[in-house]
Amino acid sequence: MKFIKTNLIITCCSLLFLLSSCQKEFSNLVETNVVSKKASTNNLLLASLPKPCIQRSLVAGQNTIVGTVDVAVGIKGELYLTYNITKPNVYLLQIHADIFETIEQFKGDRKISGGGAVPGKFNYSNTFTAESKTTSYTVVIPKSYVDQNAVNGKLFIATHATLSTGDSAWAGITKDSSKGTSLENAYQFPGANWSVYFDFNTSECSGVDFTFAWEDLQNHGNDGDYNDLVVMANGLRTGNDLKLTFKISARGAWNDHQFKIRIPKTGITGILDANSGQSSYTTDGNDYIITIFSSTKFAMQANGAPYDQANVFLQYPCVAFGVKEITLQVNEDFEYNTSKPYLPFISVYPSGAAPYGGGNYDLSIYDFSGQDTWTSASGNVYPNGVIIPRTWRWPLEGVNIAGPYPSFPADNWAGNLANASLTFDPNRCL
Repeated sequence: MKFIKTNLIITCCSLLFLLSSCQKEFSNLVETNVVSKKASTNNLLLASLPKPCIQRSLVAGQNTIVGTVDVAVGIKGELYLTYNITKPNVYLLQIHADIFETIEQFKGDRKISGGGAVPGKFNYSNTFTAESKTTSYTVVIPKSYVDQNAVNGKLFIATHATLSTGDSAWAGITKDSSKGTSLENAYQFPGANWSVYFDFNTSECSGVDFTFAWEDLQNHGNDGDYNDLVVMANGLRTGNDLKLTFKISARGAWNDHQFKIRIPKTGITGILDANSGQSSYTTDGNDYIITIFSSTKFAMQANGAPYDQANVFLQYPCVAFGVKEITLQVNEDFEYNTSKPYLPFISVYPSGAAPYGGGNYDLSIYDFSGQDTWTSASGNVYPNGVIIPRTWRWPLEGVNIAGPYPSFPADNWAGNLANASLTFDPNRCL
């Protein structure tokens, strides 16, 4: 029997996950002092900042998450990079930030040496006194500089900080490790040091960090269209609040499901539902298990399609996405990894009615858990649950995923859409 697995290649979020336009604003009062080698000092008192499109972990000493870097786009096309320190008794002493189109360009600008990236040569920087105990700072990069360093909205971002602990910190994609966290999945600058960077595309302001998709039958019998349940997700940590938003965007199964997340209890002081005020959750000692949707059929009701299916046929009207938002109230003990903020999974009810339909079983996302697979008629083994960076066009009902995505399940398979006519475009429902 051949075994085929997916590898998680996440070039997005973080978390995590944004459901509203990145041009919407939240009412934080932020003092922003931007020092540019290309421009004079610009002192701004901003009444508000655009809502972040993505959030990356800020990692000190290669293994300790000390905060985040938020990326947002303003209404005039300017780029906002906001450093937020969340680890207690840690403060910013220096920040260095820059954007670029290619590594070759960055080398040509002499911002990379044999030792790696050279933060002192980055275009944007500032220093702070230890007495100021600075924990948040925003760099504003003008549209003109963004346009010089982006192709079709795509660019790379380097964000470095010197901390009051004496450590250096870089922002990038992280993963769990025996030492706490690791930047081994991040883009590495060439050279001897551990400097890293991350990519960004203005299309990420569409409001989705991840899409989760499932084939919901155990062991065998699936049609391989990965639309039995499709859930878009985003997340954003601001201060002591972590806001998580989920959208059920497609249901191609007769089975009903509960959609849940598992997250470590440490540092969580409250779990609130934006609609009811109190979310439904249980605990197994170490983790909270939070039920986001108690019935996916109820959360996203069909509109004429058979078997309560929704948004998997082109001949039926689009069904509005089922939306749920929860807020985790957290303290300084909470550790937030934007690449793996929680473990999503579904409870499948073959009787067709959750949560009262008798026996059920759970299916996770394989890239997070290494568990839950099914076997095709040809003997290949595939994951039940997959994760896709950002928004995704899912296969139509009964269309095997290899039709529109012939490289599935190889690395970065979702980036190779060969036949869009075999897929459902979520923008059709907007």
